[in-house]
Amino acid sequence: MSIFSYIHTPKIVHLCTHGSLQEGVVVTGNNSLTDCSAICELLGSNRVIGTVSITGNPAKCSSEMEVKEECLGDFDGDGIPDDIDLDDDNDGILDTIEQQGQEDRDTDGDGYPDHRDLDSDGDGCFDVIEAGFADEDEDGRLGTSPENVDAQGLVTGVSSGYTTPEDKDENGIYDFQEDQVLRAGTDHELTICEEAAPINLFDLLGSADSGGSWSTQTLSGNAVFDPAVDSPGAYVYEVDNGSCGKDSAEIRIQVIPRPEMGDNTVLDLCENDATVNLRDLIGVDTNLEGSWSPGLANEDIFDPAIDSEGDYIFTVDRGSCGSSSTEVKIRVDKEPNAGESTEVELCSQEEPVNLYDLLEGSPDTGGTWHPLPKGGEGILDPAMDAPGIYTYTIDNGLCGESSSTLKVDITEYNPIISYEIEVASFNSENSVTVVIRDQGNYEFSLDGITYQDANTFRNLTGGDYRVFVREIQGCGYLEETFSILSFPAFFSPNNDGYNDTWKMQGKTEKEYTIKIFDRYGKLLKMLGIDQAWDGIFNGKSMPSDDYWFRVEFDNGDVNTGHFSLIR
Repeated sequence: MSIFSYIHTPKIVHLCTHGSLQEGVVVTGNNSLTDCSAICELLGSNRVIGTVSITGNPAKCSSEMEVKEECLGDFDGDGIPDDIDLDDDNDGILDTIEQQGQEDRDTDGDGYPDHRDLDSDGDGCFDVIEAGFADEDEDGRLGTSPENVDAQGLVTGVSSGYTTPEDKDENGIYDFQEDQVLRAGTDHELTICEEAAPINLFDLLGSADSGGSWSTQTLSGNAVFDPAVDSPGAYVYEVDNGSCGKDSAEIRIQVIPRPEMGDNTVLDLCENDATVNLRDLIGVDTNLEGSWSPGLANEDIFDPAIDSEGDYIFTVDRGSCGSSSTEVKIRVDKEPNAGESTEVELCSQEEPVNLYDLLEGSPDTGGTWHPLPKGGEGILDPAMDAPGIYTYTIDNGLCGESSSTLKVDITEYNPIISYEIEVASFNSENSVTVVIRDQGNYEFSLDGITYQDANTFRNLTGGDYRVFVREIQGCGYLEETFSILSFPAFFSPNNDGYNDTWKMQGKTEKEYTIKIFDRYGKLLKMLGIDQAWDGIFNGKSMPSDDYWFRVEFDNGDVNTGHFSLIR
């Protein structure tokens, strides 16, 4: 118990409290008191059980009655001050039942004690309804407004109210102070791919209570939404709380469809064909946004005269659903070019030739010949194949065919008779020069395979040779032998079968003799044409050393040189 008092002394106010109840309130002669809100709060709290004396204060705070008339609480506005009113909120439930011995009982923690809270458990359903009482105008107060109350603030003229509130689950807690209202959860927006797995819509509602119903049924007959078969739109889940009304939540669904892309395809065109709309080719809706890779010169249009052949991929970007694509493999064939018809002259003794190499006009490869030469695949052998017209054909399928003709004349070789072969031996080059006196263009060879334009061959070793000459644009031909007279630089007479003797190499039409000397000029051996020296003098083997020789021709010419004997 405690005493609460305001006692006026000049500029001094004394306040003494302890405990939860006040034994009395005395506020007297306090001329500085102009705000009575604190006294109002105290008198309206039902904590004062003793004497109340309010006198001699400024206007509106001069007496207890004046204070109550001015500011004492009347929560439900029924004209009965809250300290007298047995039902502060006119919900048909006695304040003592709502507070259950706790002055500030606040079940839902919203700052309003239950006796002044029309929804004590904060479940969205008025206490009067959950208590089982009538509330025809659904304003949370007993009966129908305006309410008529008695002197104690109890609503009159209503058949229900002020009896024991309901406790349907019989757990000892009144229903109006226990949240038992079913909730439908929270609204949700769902964007889902058409090919995604089915999803349970109930799981998207959050903390929704089961037992409700869906305004739009899925094909599965329950809350499972299958984007492949169910329609997008709004799906509403609703729970029925009976007298407490209904609660609903909406799931708005957008389905990102899988575009109709068509199958991969192959397109064969000719380079002079008309343009093709690739989007139409694969059957893609013109309203479907997508792009080609590589890009085309004109959006969806493939122009074989401008665009390159290759693989073109049309892709639709579906955001979170990835992308879809279709491929068009495009091959562009060229107009066939078999070249230009022409006429050639071949020599009967020539090597086989490829007829394709004789065509003019840069023809395409891969064509066919008719008639087919005996060498096959366009290889004509002048010695075996007949002269005549050979037709070359290129078939490019869609682009048609192209043909050209090659008239082949075969002429026998004409021997070249006006010529001279000049051989230079015993010099630094050992060369041969073929001089053709007839006019014309010629090429020269020493093996009949590799030809050169120059008519001189240098740096030849001693020995016998054959020279070949052929006319470049004609059938003139020469094949002749010659010999280079030279000598070996060394010999090794050790009877191993290699270089055991020393003799002149090659031939000449002139007669000659050979004399061999040692380094002191002593004559060791005389040789005739095709004779060899075995390195012996007077029955003795000569030592390893350098030896000299002298070739004396019968026309008086002389050539000298030296060689080595190696043991």
